[in-house]
Amino acid sequence: MSSPSPLLVSDLSLRYPGQMDMALENISFSLTSGSLTGVIGPNGAGKSTLIKAALGLLKPQGEILFWGQSLKAVRQRVAYVPQRTQVDWDFPVSALDVVQMGLYGQIGWLGRLRKEHKEAALSAMERLRIADLAQRQIGNLSGGQQQRVFLARMLLQNADLCILDEPFAGIDAAAEEIIINLFQELKSEGKTILMVHHDLQTAATLFDDIILLNKTLLYHGSASEGLNDERLRQAYHIPAFETGRAAHG
Repeated sequence: MSSPSPLLVSDLSLRYPGQMDMALENISFSLTSGSLTGVIGPNGAGKSTLIKAALGLLKPQGEILFWGQSLKAVRQRVAYVPQRTQVDWDFPVSALDVVQMGLYGQIGWLGRLRKEHKEAALSAMERLRIADLAQRQIGNLSGGQQQRVFLARMLLQNADLCILDEPFAGIDAAAEEIIINLFQELKSEGKTILMVHHDLQTAATLFDDIILLNKTLLYHGSASEGLNDERLRQAYHIPAFETGRAAHG
């Protein structure tokens, strides 16, 4: 008997209050355990909305199960990295403090951080080449450095399913390579990764599977097979030769 999918979405639909049009309509898919899946689509397609709906941050219609259970039952097995624009970077904490927040699911918000916790946090930061930034204020770091701090926090959570919203936004090529290598390592450890991604030119080589979205599900399956001209024209409503440029918009 096969194990339940890390994430099963069935007939998910969502309309924002006061809006006539559906933000998402009749979305169904399941993730393969140990896969790296990208959510792809034009601006306004509902990519971030899908992530938030799956995580219970929005209230959609439909069914959402994690390993056959509610999110509440398995919350510690799921990690979420939001877009950087959704974070208050003026909050006066160090990069190390932010990373150590990844332990609160294990020790509780009132639990005492011990020496081994700090060592684990620094080890996660070293994995992302940011251990030297441990005592820096999070708001004083560059966008790419902030992103890697949140990825280090995700590592400390030791989740089986990692959900990320545009983790490559605003980072340079060196940081991108570090993050891609991290995702490949997590895959080799059996982790399942779902992320919103905007760059069509890297999607085919980065992901095992893609979810091609434009308010409804246009395709879910192999990235190498799914990113063809016909599907991209359907999703982006523009000539195929322009899709690489449009994906960056």
